[in-house]
Amino acid sequence: MTLMLSLITSQVYAASGRPDYDLDDDGLIEIDDLGDLDEIRNDTTGATLYGENDGCPADGCFGFELTTDLDFDTNGDGEMDENDDYWNDGTGWLPIGNADPNDALSGINAFAAIFEGNDFTIYNLYIRSKGENTLQAMGFIGQSQAVDADAEEPSYIQNVRFDGPLTSVSGNYVTGTLLGNATGTIVSNVYVNSYVNSPGGPIGGLIGYAQVVEISGAQVLGVV
Repeated sequence: MTLMLSLITSQVYAASGRPDYDLDDDGLIEIDDLGDLDEIRNDTTGATLYGENDGCPADGCFGFELTTDLDFDTNGDGEMDENDDYWNDGTGWLPIGNADPNDALSGINAFAAIFEGNDFTIYNLYIRSKGENTLQAMGFIGQSQAVDADAEEPSYIQNVRFDGPLTSVSGNYVTGTLLGNATGTIVSNVYVNSYVNSPGGPIGGLIGYAQVVEISGAQVLGVV
């Protein structure tokens, strides 16, 4: 997998039905808003968004990239509550990449692609585990793994920031701001300023549980 970085174009399209999902032709589908971000969970390989891949290279897209800052305090009132789009009855953001509810370290539909942040910031990420999510891996991405079964082609999560006074991630087991559980993943140039809580652990400000993971250029502030 080759990641070709390029400048972000100022022309963007929101939601599905775009004429081009990869405007800069780098193999990464543009994420323009929180709706796009939420849709990633439906194809964690990075090949499509909303089931579409118009504008991707001939050999297909293999990841996603932010085109702007995003804020989960969607009404801008300084509080996370039912007036925000991703409140979800108090659960908040549902992590991308599911875990087996009987074993939080076994991946089901885990993220296996590139997530390129382009140095943009995701503000006020809010996650609260409850009910059926008790044993889910909690984080922006709950579960990540290598693209291939031999772990020779890792996933990449890079050049992204998590900040804002409401940034808070709580779980009952594997919990981290960026990643709950990660295997076969390369993390680079990531900034996190958050509150993270888990009575059961494993827990981390950046990643809750990691194996075969390479981390560089990470800065983590806040409370764990």
